[in-house]
Amino acid sequence: MLLPTTSSHGYPGLIEGVVIKDVKVKASYLKGKVLVSGANGFLAVWVVRAFLENGYSVRGAVRSADKGVHLSKLFKEYGEKFEVVEVPDITKEGAFDEAVKGVDAIAHTASPYHFKADDPAELLEPAIKGTVGMLDSARRCGTAVKRIVVTSSTAAVLHDEPTPQTFTEADWDDQAVENVQRDGRNASNVHRYRASKTLAERAAWDFTKTHGASLTWDLATKEAAGGERIIISREAFWWQDWLDATPEAAKSNPKYQKGKPGSQKDVIPPVSYDTSKSVRILGMEYRDMEETARDVVNDYEERGW
Repeated sequence: MLLPTTSSHGYPGLIEGVVIKDVKVKASYLKGKVLVSGANGFLAVWVVRAFLENGYSVRGAVRSADKGVHLSKLFKEYGEKFEVVEVPDITKEGAFDEAVKGVDAIAHTASPYHFKADDPAELLEPAIKGTVGMLDSARRCGTAVKRIVVTSSTAAVLHDEPTPQTFTEADWDDQAVENVQRDGRNASNVHRYRASKTLAERAAWDFTKTHGASLTWDLATKEAAGGERIIISREAFWWQDWLDATPEAAKSNPKYQKGKPGSQKDVIPPVSYDTSKSVRILGMEYRDMEETARDVVNDYEERGW
């Protein structure tokens, strides 16, 4: 099971490296159609673009027609290879039944990400039901589906400790779940979100264990990744590190903040991840902070920001 998370590698490269370049599949599969849920999200837009650029047709699922207008304009050049389907309520039973019909693969990225919930259930329910609902729709109605990728988050891995920690795919954020169960509406927004990602991912694993024998698809993008939980993350950092990595030419521009240069250089971040599995199994090659910072600054300048 592939569960990509945030990466300095950049989302277009992440998807291309995982789904396209590192996977040898039949030519007929490369001409297939992929369903991308939450297609108007930041991550999902890059996922859609990567698939289209590599010859796939894409069906983007959004909650309303309004959210699909921008996508239709953005990918207009691909004509009929890109289509939008509305799924108003991902918590509804059978919400994705129609959306999964006729697709060869699914990238499930839809999940709530906000800190406005009064009741933790406002985050937990759509995260869990949306994920399980997608898998169940694929099981019952996705007769052509061969692969499903579910994006989780390192929020489902890390937990708070008094000393710096390095987390692996073996770790789970049960701490956040326990805090939300104990504190309910008084639980912090951060713990609510982390609990939603943890419970949604666990639900996905439980679903595959329960229905494994009857599934015609798997949660992987290459054989070696089958049944694996994989963290995608470049490195741990402080925000000051990004300011320090800003190109020298930009540092003289007063619109770019400098912070306190070098102040965090020798301070170990409280959270880091062992991503050796992503390199070993998926062949990930991450961009470094300097390259990413340079690209961000160049993009800002081109846009006149």
